[in-house]
Amino acid sequence: MLRLLLLKLMGLMLVGLVKGDLCPITLHPAEVVVEYGASASANCSTSNPHEGMGWEAFQGPVHETNDVQFIIWSVDNIEEWDITPFCYINKTDDDQCTVSLPVTVYKIPGGVSISTVGHTGPMTEGRQYDLQCDIQNVAPVGNVTVKWYKGDTQVGNTTFSESSKTPDKLLATLQISPSRDDDGAQYRCEAELNLGPKGPQPPPAVMSDPLNITVKYKPVSACSNWSPVINTTLDSYPFPFVGNPPPRLTWYFRGSKVDPTKQLGKHDSGQYLYTAINTVHMGSCLLNITVEYGPEIAPGDDSAEVNRGLNVSLTCKADGNPKPVLRWSFNNQPMATGKGEATLTISRAKVTDSGEYLCTAANKIGTQTKRVSLVVKDICPITLRPSEVLVKYGDSVSAICSTSITHEGMGWEASQGQVNETNDVQFITWSVDSLEKWDVSPSCYINLIDDNQCRVHLNVTIYKIPDSVSISIVGETGPVVEGRQYELQCDIQNVAPVEFLTVKWYKRETLVGNLTFTDSETTPKNKVATLQISPSRDDGGAQYTCEAELDLGPEGPQPLPAVMSDPLNITVHYKPEIICSDWSPVSNTPLSSCPFPVMGNPTPELSWLQRGSLVESTKRLRKDDSGQYQYIATNSIGRATCVTNITVKYAPEFVSREDPVEVDRGMHTSLFCKAEGDPVPEVSWSFENITKATGIGQTTLNISGARPADGGEYTCTATNTFGSKTRRVSLVVDNCPITLHPAEVVVEHGASASANCSTSMPQKGMGWEASQGQLDMMENVQFITWSVMSIEEWDIAPFCYMTLHEADQCQVSLPVTVYKIPDGVWVSIVGHTGPMTEERQYELQCDIQNVAPVGNVTVKWYKGDTQVENTTFSESSKTPDKLLATLQISPSRDDDGAQYRCEAELNLGPKGPQTPPAVMSDPLNITVLYKPVSACSNWSPVINTTLDSYPFPFVGNPPPRHTWYFRGSKVDPTKQLGKHDSGEYLYTAINTVHIVSCSLNITVEYGPTFDCLKNYKWREHSLFSHNCTALASPVATVSWIKDGENVKPPRNLTRRDNASYIIRAKNKYGTVDHHLYLNVLYAPVITLEEESVAVYEGNAVSLLCKAEGNPEPEVIWRFNNQIKLTGKREAILNISGVTAADSGVYTCTAKNELGSQERRVEVLVAVKENTIQIVPIIIVLVLIIIILICILVFLKKRRMRRYNVTAANGVNMSLLGNGKSK
Repeated sequence: MLRLLLLKLMGLMLVGLVKGDLCPITLHPAEVVVEYGASASANCSTSNPHEGMGWEAFQGPVHETNDVQFIIWSVDNIEEWDITPFCYINKTDDDQCTVSLPVTVYKIPGGVSISTVGHTGPMTEGRQYDLQCDIQNVAPVGNVTVKWYKGDTQVGNTTFSESSKTPDKLLATLQISPSRDDDGAQYRCEAELNLGPKGPQPPPAVMSDPLNITVKYKPVSACSNWSPVINTTLDSYPFPFVGNPPPRLTWYFRGSKVDPTKQLGKHDSGQYLYTAINTVHMGSCLLNITVEYGPEIAPGDDSAEVNRGLNVSLTCKADGNPKPVLRWSFNNQPMATGKGEATLTISRAKVTDSGEYLCTAANKIGTQTKRVSLVVKDICPITLRPSEVLVKYGDSVSAICSTSITHEGMGWEASQGQVNETNDVQFITWSVDSLEKWDVSPSCYINLIDDNQCRVHLNVTIYKIPDSVSISIVGETGPVVEGRQYELQCDIQNVAPVEFLTVKWYKRETLVGNLTFTDSETTPKNKVATLQISPSRDDGGAQYTCEAELDLGPEGPQPLPAVMSDPLNITVHYKPEIICSDWSPVSNTPLSSCPFPVMGNPTPELSWLQRGSLVESTKRLRKDDSGQYQYIATNSIGRATCVTNITVKYAPEFVSREDPVEVDRGMHTSLFCKAEGDPVPEVSWSFENITKATGIGQTTLNISGARPADGGEYTCTATNTFGSKTRRVSLVVDNCPITLHPAEVVVEHGASASANCSTSMPQKGMGWEASQGQLDMMENVQFITWSVMSIEEWDIAPFCYMTLHEADQCQVSLPVTVYKIPDGVWVSIVGHTGPMTEERQYELQCDIQNVAPVGNVTVKWYKGDTQVENTTFSESSKTPDKLLATLQISPSRDDDGAQYRCEAELNLGPKGPQTPPAVMSDPLNITVLYKPVSACSNWSPVINTTLDSYPFPFVGNPPPRHTWYFRGSKVDPTKQLGKHDSGEYLYTAINTVHIVSCSLNITVEYGPTFDCLKNYKWREHSLFSHNCTALASPVATVSWIKDGENVKPPRNLTRRDNASYIIRAKNKYGTVDHHLYLNVLYAPVITLEEESVAVYEGNAVSLLCKAEGNPEPEVIWRFNNQIKLTGKREAILNISGVTAADSGVYTCTAKNELGSQERRVEVLVAVKENTIQIVPIIIVLVLIIIILICILVFLKKRRMRRYNVTAANGVNMSLLGNGKSK
């Protein structure tokens, strides 16, 4: 019917096309969209006359009707998917036209679900995944749109081009590459039917349940430098690694792992390695952590003193992060500031400057203050440089005394090196070439303008290193005894000053005591120091030494001068000690092998007692020697005794004896076996490897109704932990008189086999019974042969029988072993493919195909050519079977590339083929992955060596990736190491197995080089401190050479040190010389030939002034404050035609940048005149002398008291002068 309807419809349409006329039909609605199973209707109308109209459709056709202008198509339940209704009209001209009603039948999906294609579980960031949306039973397919949502956001659309109108199952896919932001996101898909404006609004849609996704992603961190406050913990880092799964976090500092809960201290600043690892990846972050903390003012003096008029500086230093700002204040007034350090300088100090000064250090973390008290003293205006002197007895010494004020003379007083008073100088030097006075007591004095004198004493400490130091034991020679008290004495000869002496006692390398002295003597003394000891046995062989050390303070020689005694070796005697317990030796062990430690010095003599009798220690213990013993150790110090129970253990020994036993067939008999031993042995009887009876110490095997099969060799075995013994007893049972030849057959399956059965006795007949090759009984024969051309039975079990004349029958079985060589042997790894990982457990499996008999198979395991294991089987199956043997291995790195094989071998006994048949598997090559390892040792390469030449590299499988870090930064391993590249390095290696690191010190070695000046200028009497050092690794030996001879480096400079030097540095890589010129600068010193010159008027005079100094001094002659002459080093002032005006004091001044000196020369001009001219001068001089005498007499009389004494009776009396009468 459907086919006819379609043909009809097509015909009408063709007719309409040929005619070219429009069909005068109107449909309402012009299009229908209806859900499958719902009702639908449409009206077909026309305004033209016609001869009939109707509806054709697969469902709900309406028959042709005349005389109507409209007709309705209606269906209560749409059940056709391609219903295709059309309305037709028969025109009056016998033509027919049609109009189709477009009908869309739809069905909402029966279900919508979302899933991941080919994947379950968490996703990994960056990988591609396909989401699949399954839409069940939807129509029409071409109108379906699948909308994809992530959360509430639409992320994709899928449409379909299929034209199918019937319900179908649809699949839509969406490719996603999730990121960490998608972790926990929900994906959904929605199937929506877009049926156009005639369809339902909004379009019908079905949404899937959400698909929750978990995204695994590698650890990431913002990895920024960090400045935490002190005591913050590392796990507070504000930029932690984040990953899924949550990563395992590790911190490294200077190559070592750091506890993240550790509170950071101020010394923990530096570069850190922060690593994170999860199952996705490993991440690392190299960052600088700067620990911030409040100011900490450096310790220093809390007070200072200065002489009035001098300058003084107060310095305050503070540590902190950020670097603190420091401020000095006085009386709340700011004085000076600085960052990290502030120095307050007070010039020409006044008494009013005395007081308390406050230093304040502050940064953003906090504030700290320190108070310093300044005292300005009004004392003698002399400065000594140095202010105190430390000198070795016999060495040279000097000091400069200087003043800045005007004075009337200054000098030095001392018991050695006194300097006379000198005027017109501002400094004066005390100098001694070889100090030999212990009480030298130098002091510098100055005569002030006001007729006062003040002086300053120079504190001189003279020291002398001891002539010798020796150690001994007071009152003892030879060994000492443990536990007793002894006194060690240290004798120090000729040392000074004693108050600076420290005696140090050492036992081996360990300091065990100190002794100081309070003596105030300054001259050399002999001193004795003692140390009480109570030696123990652990001190045996110890060396005691004493060292006399002079600790002269920071200004003294460094290292401290010290003299060490020769070592005193002590031997400690102690009484014996035995550590013992009960002992269970094996028989034949000598007593001297007892395991009890015996200690003592001298070495003890050892002896044994049993039951009060002496026993030789060489005695070998027997089973009857068990019992209680005394073990005695004796030496010169004491005796020790130990009581021990000795139980002698021994292997079994049989105490019964059995001769061969004969028994008649069918009778009863017993076999008895007894053995002794310690421990008591287990005794068992066995027959044909089957245990028949067991017992402790003895056992009895009862045999009832003996049969020929019971005959044979029985074995009695006695066993304990020390051994096993066997004894064999033959049991003879009158047996069947049959002889088989061969007595046993071993034959390969499918091969031929035969055996001859014979007897020498008369009988009624004999034959063979077997599952293959059976022979019926034959009479009157003495032998019969069983023969099979091809053995096909596995358990063939042939036996030969014989019927005796007494109607008894006996038989003898022929043992036949049928074997089959394996078809194949393979070795594999159970449950694993690919490389193995070191130290994990793996199981190797050997498959043996089709082998028999199973109980005779031995599987031999080989690693390379070395057999490592055997596997045997206890199965009794005689038929071919498949066998599995396993071997547990835990491979190491040495096994990388090893070959494992298994071999199945059939051990068929002496009757079987020799050599036993065996089948070997192909080799199994294994690859072992192992973590990187390195010997990780410090390294001393030569300069220009590269890091990748490190002799202890990390080795691993797969080969690790190597990384070097130095001072927190990654280093190119091909970089050539320079002299500044020594230090601590972090060497890391990572492969798929593990990450490891190694912290090592690299010391770059190179030959000596100098980085210093060729010329140095330095002031005389100052300490020469230079920065001329030799750079070398290892450290170079440095020597100074002057004029071809080795000298000590100049220190306290004098002008004699002015010279050219060679500084020679030497190490194993070479020798280098550096030429240095030391230019010692000193102030001028003037040399005058005479201090006064007399010259007659009219004559000529020359004044010579020489000056020594460095730099070369300028010499100036002045007269009446006028410069007369200048020169370098010397100046000769020539005066010709001297007149009276040239008479007077001439001043010579020598000066350079270090100072100046003046000397005066008086020129006296004499006039050449006659006597008349000279007389007045002489008269004047005589008058001056007379006047002076008169003045002296007058002064003398004023000092004398004069008395007038009047005696009674008019007698005149006067005082006697000087005891003489006038």
